[in-house]
Amino acid sequence: MLKKVAVLTFAAVMAVAASPLAAQDASPLTVRMVKLGADGQMESADQVNPGDAVRYLLVFANPTDGPLRSVVFDDPIPQGFVYTLGTATADPDSVLIEFSVDGGQTFTTEPTVDVRDEAGQLVRQPAPAAAYTHIRWTVQGELAQGASVTASFDATLGSGSPNTY
Repeated sequence: MLKKVAVLTFAAVMAVAASPLAAQDASPLTVRMVKLGADGQMESADQVNPGDAVRYLLVFANPTDGPLRSVVFDDPIPQGFVYTLGTATADPDSVLIEFSVDGGQTFTTEPTVDVRDEAGQLVRQPAPAAAYTHIRWTVQGELAQGASVTASFDATLGSGSPNTY
């Protein structure tokens, strides 16, 4: 028996709409960005200025007539933004959240970078927020017909060179 598979890339929402998964008029993936006020409340993101915090909300609903396996949200951190460490979430909790610091080539739950210490030796350290380039959410098991997955993360619009370390 063949299982249906969904791989979603945030930056390519239009490709999802053209895929066999989206035979209906609307894409099964919706993406929304909201601005976070000083009190953490979500506001309209009509204009975002350097230093502003935003939340990206991604929702995938299974539009097929059966369960899907291997549903993946593969999301580059938007150009100019820096991921806010510890803010990536998923509902349901069974979704695996991983991160990339190499342009989306590899993913891990705890990214690291190599830096030189005072003696000139390479030392592996937890990656700083500016090093994060992608976030991946992987649904463990099957996503039932009509079920949905909600993912989110916060980021801040920088004023300098984004996503570099």
